[in-house]
Amino acid sequence: MKSRMLVTRSAVLLASFAFAISLAACGGGNSNSVVPHGVRPPVAPSPVATTPVTQTQTVTLGLPQAVTFTGIASGASGSVAFPATSSGQGLATVTLQSTLPTGVPVPQSVNLQSAGRQPESLGASVTPLAYIVVTPSSALTFRATPGLTFTFPTGALQGYAYVAFFDPTNPQLGWNALAGPVSASGTSVTLPSQLDASPPLALSANSAYIFAIVENATVLPTPTPGPGTITEYSIPTAGAAPIGITAGPDGNLWFAEYCGNNIGKITPSGTITEYPVPTAYANPFGITAGPDGNLWFTEGTGNNIGKITPSGVVTEYPVPTAGAGPYDITAGPDGNLWFTEQNGNNIGKITTSGVITEYPVPTANALPYGITAGPDGNLWFTEGSGNNIGKITTSGVVTEYPVPTAGAQPMGITAGPDGNLWFTEFSGNNIGKITTSGVITEYPVPTAGAAPFGITAGPDGNLWFAEFTGNNIGKITTSGVITEYLVPTGSAAPFGITAGPDGNLWFTEEQGNKIGKIFP
Repeated sequence: MKSRMLVTRSAVLLASFAFAISLAACGGGNSNSVVPHGVRPPVAPSPVATTPVTQTQTVTLGLPQAVTFTGIASGASGSVAFPATSSGQGLATVTLQSTLPTGVPVPQSVNLQSAGRQPESLGASVTPLAYIVVTPSSALTFRATPGLTFTFPTGALQGYAYVAFFDPTNPQLGWNALAGPVSASGTSVTLPSQLDASPPLALSANSAYIFAIVENATVLPTPTPGPGTITEYSIPTAGAAPIGITAGPDGNLWFAEYCGNNIGKITPSGTITEYPVPTAYANPFGITAGPDGNLWFTEGTGNNIGKITPSGVVTEYPVPTAGAGPYDITAGPDGNLWFTEQNGNNIGKITTSGVITEYPVPTANALPYGITAGPDGNLWFTEGSGNNIGKITTSGVVTEYPVPTAGAQPMGITAGPDGNLWFTEFSGNNIGKITTSGVITEYPVPTAGAAPFGITAGPDGNLWFAEFTGNNIGKITTSGVITEYLVPTGSAAPFGITAGPDGNLWFTEEQGNKIGKIFP
């Protein structure tokens, strides 16, 4: 795995959070496809063949038999695995076709059968995708359905797929689902061979029996994801190293690409757009929604505070202290944006017109990192090396509170629903809580060496945090009970996290090069 982290892991463990990343560290990475970890709702139309397609093969049925077809629709292919018969053996013609045989009713409504139940209709929203016509030369009886696998162009197949069966010797029975439902992936669907709940599947000689793969996109409800269900979306720029993330005023999520040098936007449905930062090698880091309807971000190496409109227009404002290393940023209660300067050892304030004021942190080399607006009208921040939680009034008066665990390296911080501030301890491996009067409580993270980083308040009344090394997304109640959910991509290095407008939590994967979404 290539190293593109904020700092190397060894340096982190040695408690150095100075802005020491080299530009060479922002190279490479991966760009995997979307990895769904839950069921996606149907959104795309089914594939339609540009011209009728018919392919016929003659096979011997009795023992297991696989038949493969290509060209069933534009860019599509399929295969059928016939199981062994319980009685009968002989030749059969197997035809795969994109149009329905003459005289057979279109499967607009398919009955769904299961053991001990009467058939129930799936409704009139079934879309047939392909038909397989089996004509045996002698009687055959199957104890299981054929297994079907189909591959379509990307995004063409969504919803729920079934194997439906039409018996020409009993047309009054209509279409019946023999296998399914199976949630389609968007490109492929597999309905494995399975025992039928009804009597054995008997085929008479010289009759054309029809198996169809059908899709139902509307009648069956999309299952509600369970708590902790994660979906991941790959960032188009390889090795982008996404860091900060925030909910935007436009109903989308916005994130900073530290190595990609872009500001990214992702819709709740997962569509990503990237906007380049004008300053080369600026290393954008933190990002937040401003009171002016724009997004504001920090440039760790560019030493600027950036502003980007929802349409993607970027303006940059230089930080007065040279090499200040601005990191995190938040909207303040005074209508300004407040940010931390790791190298400058300051807390900065920028008006929406771009005027910057800096306030020094009392502890030398404190490496201020995270910052958030508190419920008391002040700004609260973490000191990675100072090992303090700091409070700064809107007039610039700073107070510091020591973290009980030595060398804890407090990083992320957020206001909780309980009127307290909650923060992560990267090396202390704790989640901390501090009251507005400065009383601190710590709660150990179950995974050893998890290195918790970003933290945010969730829509469920809990706090949610990202475990950089533990590769989990954690949830902590206001009473201190922690639950962890594993990120599907290994060594993804989850970093920033925020509550989205869709009621989910959204997070960045610095090493996985993805944006993740977790259902609370």
